[in-house]
Amino acid sequence: MASGINSTSVPSGMLPSVMEDLIPGFGFFSHLVSLFFNIDISSHLRIFAAVLAFLSYALPTCWNRIIFLFLYFTTSTEIWSYNKLYPSAMRWISLQPALNRTRQLVAGTRSSLSTPWDGEDGKADDDKDFPKDNQSFSSWVALYRQPYKETGSPWFVNMERLHFYAVPWKRHVLDDLMDEIHKTPVNGDPKQVAVYEGFKWGPPRFLSIVVLDQDKKRRVVEDLREFLHPKTKSWYQLRGLPYRRGYLIHGPSGTGKSSLSLALASFSFLDIYALSLSAIGLDETILATLFRDLPKHCIVLLEDIDEAGIKKRSSDSPSEKPDHNGVDRIQWSAGSVTLSAVLNAIDGVAAQENRILIMTTNHPERLDPALLRAGRVDMKINMGPAQWQEARQIFLMVYLQPTDAHFMEITPLSIPANPDWRLEDIDNLSTAFASGIPSGCFTAAELQRYLLQYKHDPSAANRLINLDSTTPPTASELVLILWDLPKPCILLIQRALCDSKPEFWEVPAGSCEEQDKTLRDALEREVREETGLQLSQVIYALPIQTWTRSKEGEQHEWVGLPYIIEVSELEHSISHENRQGVSGRALKWKDVIQLNPKEHQDFAWATEDEVRRDKYKMFGNHKETILEAFATVTQNCSV
Repeated sequence: MASGINSTSVPSGMLPSVMEDLIPGFGFFSHLVSLFFNIDISSHLRIFAAVLAFLSYALPTCWNRIIFLFLYFTTSTEIWSYNKLYPSAMRWISLQPALNRTRQLVAGTRSSLSTPWDGEDGKADDDKDFPKDNQSFSSWVALYRQPYKETGSPWFVNMERLHFYAVPWKRHVLDDLMDEIHKTPVNGDPKQVAVYEGFKWGPPRFLSIVVLDQDKKRRVVEDLREFLHPKTKSWYQLRGLPYRRGYLIHGPSGTGKSSLSLALASFSFLDIYALSLSAIGLDETILATLFRDLPKHCIVLLEDIDEAGIKKRSSDSPSEKPDHNGVDRIQWSAGSVTLSAVLNAIDGVAAQENRILIMTTNHPERLDPALLRAGRVDMKINMGPAQWQEARQIFLMVYLQPTDAHFMEITPLSIPANPDWRLEDIDNLSTAFASGIPSGCFTAAELQRYLLQYKHDPSAANRLINLDSTTPPTASELVLILWDLPKPCILLIQRALCDSKPEFWEVPAGSCEEQDKTLRDALEREVREETGLQLSQVIYALPIQTWTRSKEGEQHEWVGLPYIIEVSELEHSISHENRQGVSGRALKWKDVIQLNPKEHQDFAWATEDEVRRDKYKMFGNHKETILEAFATVTQNCSV
């Protein structure tokens, strides 16, 4: 029989040659093992490859899962690279002998945080920078350094998180550890502690919540990013230019000047130092000292500089007297400072570099041109009342989740703040909200104050936007609902006997008048005049109605705005003895409701069933409006 080829002879014959190509010297090593141990390595290559694959891939994954499960039952604390405590934490780690012997950790070196300020001129650390005395802990604390994976931006170079873990019943160990880290000095002498006078921690301000035109915001961010880039500093130094940057943020109060300043500081991971030039006791010497002692990388904020007395030199104010140098001097009870001193502190011969100056003002026209010249103010940012785009942005800021603090996106993330809300609905409501208010009439603060009243109900915020409008509509129709009866009832009032239709019933209604500055004023006045009650709050707004009415021979277009409201007398004027029926309440309400006899003769609390059965004779679209009000109340009470 012809000899056949054994199916197993091919792999066993080819594997050694393949392994020899992959691993030079494998054939010689295999021959030695076979000679001394009588073992054919080639026959075990599959098992070896499987074990190697398990050790390379499966084992690390399983180990990570085990570690994750273990850490799930621990108590932990984390410190981000941009946190003020991070340098002290890295110093503390470098002082621990046990951590120095850990291969995973970098001990005895500087902080690994690199910001755009860091260049190539850093000095090497000295041995004396790392003292040997330290405090030991009697409990186990696990440390894990998690690098930040964002590599597309210079802001995140070498950023990381420090995770400290302890057993859950040893929470106090982490507290003691954080206290010890906080006390660890960053400088070389452990017996010296840096003291910050007037130091204050504050939460970061996201750029996404700053109300500013997106193009303006993008230009500011790009300008700041360019200035903080390490290559920019070298560019300035090569040309002998002072490495400083100045911004002037101007606009009316409430437009977000301070918010933008804090957001820029958060974006650049820089501390911000606020200085008031009108502070009592501030003089030229103190001002120069404050600017001279500023840290190397920081932001200086001069808020409301127009209110600090730094005015134009041509000012004739009696509170100003020219000094011997012809420079206006502003006097205070306990000190004085000149415009010249301010200018010298900003960009004089001895002025500090490596810092950013931000000035805010409500009236830039009041400032001296010398304060605003190029080199002191490199970019002017005008923040005016909210336009259509800004109003929409404010709405989205309230009802969408803000951006992650570590990414600092310019626009909010497209995720509703409430999981029950739909993104499409929020987007449509934001457009309707921005279109429903006059452009350029309200500041960001005013719109935010309004929206915060309805932060859990974006639909109500959009429906009730016209309440504070300074241009009230021609007519408004009010609907009063009593909430706490067994069945909701609506207040109806009957026309006076002297009226042309004395048998008809209607809801309290009226029109806006000249003395009404806003629609809310009109609502309060009509409720008071029609019923004698006091408006507490507007609960719901019904769809707008329009109709044509003849007046003095001319046709006029009217706009009806039905509202469901609450009155303060609901809780304070009704006794608990009369909670069993409408009749008892109606008797009690006679002591509260005050009708104008020239307009109305009686009132009644009508149920939905009574309205549907036409118990009360009405005209026009009153019945449809009332039934819609009942439907709105029923729907919202059932939610």
